[in-house]
Amino acid sequence: MKRIESGLNLSYSIKVDGKLVSQENGEEIKRGLNKGAIVWTGLSDAKARWEIEEEAYKALRLRIANFSDIEDHWAKEYLLDMFQRRVMEGMDDGSMSPDGQLTRAQASAMLMRMFEEIQPEPEEKPEAMSFTDVSGENWFYDYVKWAYEKGLVKGIGNGLFAPNKELTRQELMQMIYNELGALDLLDKGRDETEEQTADEENIEAASAWAREAVSFCLENELAHLEEDGSIAPKEAATRAEFAYMLYRVAESFIEA
Repeated sequence: MKRIESGLNLSYSIKVDGKLVSQENGEEIKRGLNKGAIVWTGLSDAKARWEIEEEAYKALRLRIANFSDIEDHWAKEYLLDMFQRRVMEGMDDGSMSPDGQLTRAQASAMLMRMFEEIQPEPEEKPEAMSFTDVSGENWFYDYVKWAYEKGLVKGIGNGLFAPNKELTRQELMQMIYNELGALDLLDKGRDETEEQTADEENIEAASAWAREAVSFCLENELAHLEEDGSIAPKEAATRAEFAYMLYRVAESFIEA
């Protein structure tokens, strides 16, 4: 069973489509949180418990979340959605830090949390990971290894991954593009026969290696634009921007 760090004592009924869930004998099924431990009453079916638990757990995470720094933020909806999915977590100080810059290691972790269950094996496996700046003692080791082996990330040269290096927006878009390619979902994007509307100036502002990914993300509205319509592809990406991209990917490609 899952546990949540909380001192709350809650007890509430389970509803599906607005109707109370009950056992065959009519006894109401309830679910509670007692000092962090999940407690069920009247539910023995493991499969049903898991299905209900996933939705209830998401709601419960929001119940105990208190991220004051996103209350009026443009990305609040997307950040909370990623928090519900357990793709993103709050910071040690209790904030969500929406405008905090994203590192390559953090992005690798979020990709794995978001896509691990549906990720196929690549057709060609890369060489064994051997970055000199990534070791088993690092918190991000498993995440970087997973993302590297799935073909989603690469090193920066000289045997380095640079896990703590700030991720640029074009690097983030390349990661998302690689992910959708690995999932064989690129064809679900904008119809190539339709009029292309991506801003050429934004595409030209990106490095040559990233332009295909940037163009795709713009065409499919996966990238958050500045107020002037630019994306500044070589600027550092933020947690809020990644949350927006993952939300849009889930909405338009995974769950559509």
